[in-house]
Formats: sequence, structure tokens, C-alpha cells
Amino acid sequence: MGHSNTSPSGAERFFECPGSVTAQAAIDLIEPSNPAALEGIAIHELAAKCMKENIDPYECIGETIEVKDNYDEIHEYTVNDDFAFAVRMYRNTILGILAEHNLDQKVLQIETEFKLPEVDKKAGGTTDCTFLASDTLYVFDLKGGRGIIVDPAENRQCMYYGLRPYLDTKMFVKRIIIGIIQPRAKEGEFIKMWETTPKRMSAFVMDLKRAINLTRVKKPDFHAGKWCQFCKAQGTCVSVQNKAIMHAKEVLPDIEPVFPIITELTAVQIGKALPALEAIKGIIDTLQGFAFTLASKGEDIPNYTLTRGGKNRAYKDEQAVIDAFYTELGDDMYGECKLRTPAQMEKLLKKGKARLNDYVFKPEGDLKLVPTKEAKDFISRKVEDVFKNVKLD
Repeated sequence: MGHSNTSPSGAERFFECPGSVTAQAAIDLIEPSNPAALEGIAIHELAAKCMKENIDPYECIGETIEVKDNYDEIHEYTVNDDFAFAVRMYRNTILGILAEHNLDQKVLQIETEFKLPEVDKKAGGTTDCTFLASDTLYVFDLKGGRGIIVDPAENRQCMYYGLRPYLDTKMFVKRIIIGIIQPRAKEGEFIKMWETTPKRMSAFVMDLKRAINLTRVKKPDFHAGKWCQFCKAQGTCVSVQNKAIMHAKEVLPDIEPVFPIITELTAVQIGKALPALEAIKGIIDTLQGFAFTLASKGEDIPNYTLTRGGKNRAYKDEQAVIDAFYTELGDDMYGECKLRTPAQMEKLLKKGKARLNDYVFKPEGDLKLVPTKEAKDFISRKVEDVFKNVKLD
């Protein structure tokens, strides 16, 4: 089944901004794949394999998973301790619930493609894991991300995932539990559950139908917000541009900014514009740094607050942990043993470093657009020169 433009992954966006669906469909744009998204796909593939084949993910350490990016380039990911830890938490959570209900893994629906003709002929997607245990429908979504923390409560993406199994089994279902497992999250709980009712899921059928219908009207509404983050129509969206202009005029009241329609620019215009954008990025970085300095001194920055980022937990005394748990866990306490890099190996091979050459190759780097010398010269100009004609009140 092809990727639907009203799929679960885009639910938060098209619920809030119906116009984003047609706007994205009209853009002939191949976006570079987000490295974090590619890594997430690899983790999902490992999870599916371990669930379907009943394998402990730590048995897969060292194996290679291939993932295609948006340019059809192959990216290889080696299963490491980080991957295995995430998938083991996901797998053990589900197996634990099955054990409570005396069920085996045959009841699991893993990476299941579905359609929802009751809602719309193009509605559908792929669920990570769903199953029915007694009178409870479980819907699990594995998240590989570290930064954006996801809450299952009223989560439109997860409720969308749960609709097909709910509609298929609703005569037996008295409650629905949606679980988000995010083992690599930097803060909060790794395993989050939210319970809802058949009444709420039935109402969501109508919510989803209404939301999809609003994307199909002749002039759908556009609304800018946090859901714009991964929308490829940002460069052509008047709503996003108006919001940016409003904020820009708060800082530069004498400026009348005009945003171009990105997809209507020529290659020559783009070549002239990119260096200026690099200069603007420098201003933004400086502004953010100055704001942090003021906030650190106790000055209130409206709409912002100082907070500490999350860090992974650390052992107070590693040897004490080994002494306490080695008898129970043995070598399972330790992570992967990795081969040193070519540069590190050469340092160890004090004589005959060339012997390593037959075992080493240098892969091609990823394609990227970089500025020429002339563009770099422009970018290095002082901010004052770039904006010397701008007057601030």
C-alpha cells in the first residue's frame, strides 16, 4: 500500500492544518532524509524481526540493517547495545502483558498494514503492534526518538493506529490502552500508557472522517503551529510566512519583509539567496546566545525559560554495580565489544601500518550543497554591513 497523504504519522498536522495535505502534494520536492528518522526505521525493523521470530535483540548485536533514504541511497546500521536496549524494553513490555493474560505471541499483530474504508478510501497506515487480551485492546507504538517526547493521551496518531483493530473487535472490547514506548527519551517515563473507552474511539472515527474531509475542500484552511516542523510546504505557506513576518516586525519594525514562493525561484535566484541566509543564521545564533546570557543573569525573556536538558543516568561506582549484580546477570551486564576504527588500529600497529590498507576502504560521503569561495566571502561579511540600511527604533 502506498504512503497515504492522510496517514497516521501526519494526523496531528492535517487535523490542525487541513491545507497542508494539498500544499505538500503540489510540491515536487525531494527532501533529504532526517538521520534520526532513518535510525528510527532501522530500530523498527529490528523490533519487528525480534517480535515475529521471538528473538532477544541482544542476540542480533553486530548484524546489519539496511535502510533506504529519500534519494534511494542505502544506509547501513549495525545493531548495537543502544538498539538492543530499546527493542528489548519494547518486547519485554508486550511479553509481560501477554504473560499476565496467559497468551502467546500468536495473538500479536506486528507491523500490520491496514485500510479504513469506513473513514476514507485513502485512510490507512501500518501499526507497530496491536493485540486483544480479554476485553482490552492494546495498541503499542515504538518511538526511537530522543528529543521530542511523545504523550499517548489523546494522541491522534496512535488512536488512528488503533481504529482498525478496534472496529474489527469492538463487540469484545470494553477498554483500549494505548502505549508509547520511547526507550531513548532524554526525560520522562520510557513507557507511557493511556486508557480510553470504546465511546471515545467511536467518536474518533467521526473526528478523523471530518478532518480528512476538510483537507479535500476547494480552499482548505491553513494554520501555522508546532505541527509545521516536518511539513515540506513551509516554503510556500502564506500562514507560516505571515507568522514569521509578524515576529520579524517586532524586531525590525521599519522592514517590510516579503517572502518568495520557494518553488517559483530560479536556480540563479537561489544561488544568490543562500549566502544571505547563512548570514541571517549568524544573526539568529548571536541573538540566541545573547538571550541565554540575559536569562542566565536573571532577566526575564518572555515566552522562554531556562531549563536543564536531560542526561542519561550514570553509575556512582561501576565496580559496586558489578559486585552486586554479576552473579545474577553474568556477562549480560556488559554491552557490545566494538572493533577499533582504522585510525585507532594504525596507532596500535606501530610497525607495518600499510598492512591494514587491504582491509580498509573510504565510503563516499553524503551529497550536500556547500557554498563556493565567493559565497563564503559574502557570508563572512559583518552583520552590520549586510543590514547597514536597516534602521531600528
